[in-house]
Amino acid sequence: EAKLRTRPKDHIASNCNCIWELTSATNYAQQMLTASYDACFFERPSMLPSSAASMVNIFRDWKGSSATMLREPWSRYKSNYEVDFLMFNLSIEDFSKADDEIMPRGWGAYHRPNFYVRMLVGLGAESQAELTQQHLDDAIQVLHALDYVLILEKIDDSPLLAKF
Repeated sequence: EAKLRTRPKDHIASNCNCIWELTSATNYAQQMLTASYDACFFERPSMLPSSAASMVNIFRDWKGSSATMLREPWSRYKSNYEVDFLMFNLSIEDFSKADDEIMPRGWGAYHRPNFYVRMLVGLGAESQAELTQQHLDDAIQVLHALDYVLILEKIDDSPLLAKF
């Protein structure tokens, strides 16, 4: 049975296991090789490039496979709320209106509409940013630059993960 190496053996389990900023494909690949990682997962917007063009360039230059796993938006929102409700004791109404004083800035705008668009275009940390059609178009370009786009709620339909 194959296993992905995503963090050192003594590292505490975490979704967000890579601590390096994604600045270039070459730099990141070297850091992953040094750490013996097979995969890295980004959870915090502060780790991602600040523009869609930068993201596209990095994924086009990447020598391995690139993938993202998205969630159905309402399922993702509810899941984030449940975690933050326990941490901050917020009602879902307060969670939807939370500002950077309540939600740490590094966590980004994951309690705001169109979170995936924000993340993919470099506005993941900007909870007040107004999004335009161009932002959506840019986010779609980033997704097209990836080798695989998986949807968590449809993971059973993903034969590519069968060996793991």
